[in-house]
Amino acid sequence: MTGSAIDRLARAIEYPDKIPDGSVSFAFRADGMEISVRESGDRLLLEFALSQDEEMFPYLAGLAPGRMLKEKATLAFDPSARRVFLWQDVPSNASAGVLSGTFGTFADSCEWWRDRAAGRNQDVGASRLPETFIVP
Repeated sequence: MTGSAIDRLARAIEYPDKIPDGSVSFAFRADGMEISVRESGDRLLLEFALSQDEEMFPYLAGLAPGRMLKEKATLAFDPSARRVFLWQDVPSNASAGVLSGTFGTFADSCEWWRDRAAGRNQDVGASRLPETFIVP
């Protein structure tokens, strides 16, 4: 297959917009979200910004243990940009099916995390117990 890994991803997910030639990064818009994708070595890195409020991180991190069992997406905090984000990677030479599946499951994860971040911003869930507990 020809084209960059980002081109291949766009074709795999049937993205309607044209990807600029030679792009090594691109912001895909899906389901009201912006998912940034960039090539890094032999990987495609998918990233979704959850919040510019660093105080959101402890709350969201409290939800992460249960999500580790359900998804490959990883919650992170970038101290230099002072933002909370979700990321996942996939081999840049993965098949179209793997690229499409990874993007789809990552978008689902982004929606779940976005909903929790929005709920926290409205003080919903601050007193709720986490959805999943990991017990030794």
